[in-house]
Amino acid sequence: MPPPRSRCRASRASARSVGGDDDDDDDARTTIRFVTNGRCPYAQKAWIALEASGCVYETTEVSLYGPGGKPGWFLRMNPRGTVPVVAVVAGGVDDDDYVVFSDSESILDAVGDGVVAAEGARGALCTDGLSADERALADRWRGSIADRLIPVGKSAVLRGSLSELRSLLKELNTLVVGPYLVGEGLSLADCAAFPFLWRIDQEFGITGDGEENLRSWLDKCMETEPIKRTIPVKGWWWWW
Repeated sequence: MPPPRSRCRASRASARSVGGDDDDDDDARTTIRFVTNGRCPYAQKAWIALEASGCVYETTEVSLYGPGGKPGWFLRMNPRGTVPVVAVVAGGVDDDDYVVFSDSESILDAVGDGVVAAEGARGALCTDGLSADERALADRWRGSIADRLIPVGKSAVLRGSLSELRSLLKELNTLVVGPYLVGEGLSLADCAAFPFLWRIDQEFGITGDGEENLRSWLDKCMETEPIKRTIPVKGWWWWW
C-alpha cells in the first residue's frame, strides 16, 4: 500500500460555503482561485481535477523564473513559491477568510472531498461513485506515480536508465482497468497520472510490447475534454 498522503482540510464553515445556497447575498459567495503555470506537470494535475470536477474557478498564471521574480502576493499565499495553489475564498475579493491548498496532492484530495468543488457541480470526475476496490486502486495509482514513476522517470531522462522505466511501465500496464485507470469513469488517479505519463510518452514513446493498456489509456485521455484542455501547447517542463 502506498504511504498516506497529507490532507489539508478547510474549516467546516469554509467547506460548506462552496457553492452553498444558505445565503443569497452575492458578497457571501465563495471564489475558487487557481494559481498555476501552464508548463508544470504538478499544476496540470490539479488543473485536470478542477476541470473534471465541473466547478467554476478563476485562473492566475505566474512566472516562476525570470528577472522580475515571483510576485509578493503569491509568496504570501505560498511562501515556498511553488505551483499549483488553490485558494477557497469566502466572501468578497478582499476577504481574508480563505483556505489555501498549496500542493497538488492536497488539491486532489480537496476536490475529491468536495471542498474545492461547487455543490451540485456536474463534471466528468467520478469520486462518490467508486467502489471500495476502485478507491483502493486509485490510491495505489497515486502512490505509484508519486513514489515510483516520478523518480524513475527522472533517472531515465538524466541518466539514461531507460530499462528501469520500461520495466515499471510494463508493471503499471497491468493495473489499467480501462478505459480509464480504475474503470469506466475518470478518477483522481487519472488526474494524478496523466501529466507524468504524457511527458514520458512525449520523450520516449509508450508503444512497446506490454504497454498496450497504457497506450490505449493515453489515447482515451487525450480525447477527454477536461484533460484535453490542459495539454500544453506552448512547451512543457519536466518535474524537477
